[in-house]
Amino acid sequence: MNKTSALEHTFLYHTSLDYIDTYQYSYIVTQVSKYKLRVEVEQRIYELLSDSLAKIKDKGEMNNFLDDFFSPTEKTVMAKRLAIAVLLSKGNDYQEIRQILRVTPVTISKMNLRMKYGNGSVKKIADKIAISDDNKALLQELASVFDVPTKGLPISDYHYKVRERSQKINRLKKEI
Repeated sequence: MNKTSALEHTFLYHTSLDYIDTYQYSYIVTQVSKYKLRVEVEQRIYELLSDSLAKIKDKGEMNNFLDDFFSPTEKTVMAKRLAIAVLLSKGNDYQEIRQILRVTPVTISKMNLRMKYGNGSVKKIADKIAISDDNKALLQELASVFDVPTKGLPISDYHYKVRERSQKINRLKKEI
């Protein structure tokens, strides 16, 4: 009997989870044809999809495309996967992610495995999103340092401005 390393075991386990996930996904979300495509056809249509997505530069156009192209359930599945990746990048633990997104530990662990052992693209994007979210909150905190009462401005306006900024900082910190 062959002994497998921890990495090989993780890969084999991950591959079997992908098979199970794909099998369940095909019956829960979208019906997938039982007829296999030729490899070159499958590669070409994936290339067509990625090229098409890369050409969309406008956020409104992207939202319209996603609305037309995916069912609400498919959009939710994709959005939750991305949110899991971002939360993992921010250092949230499984319990926090479960409570925020209402997902199972298996779903979280599959995204975690993809981030660790995949080609790195999910981790790269999730890290960029996490950093940009952190930067937004940091910029607001820095701006709050310069919130000082202005001569001639009623003090209630100053307190209102400070309260609004602190609420915005808290909201940014809680956002994904």
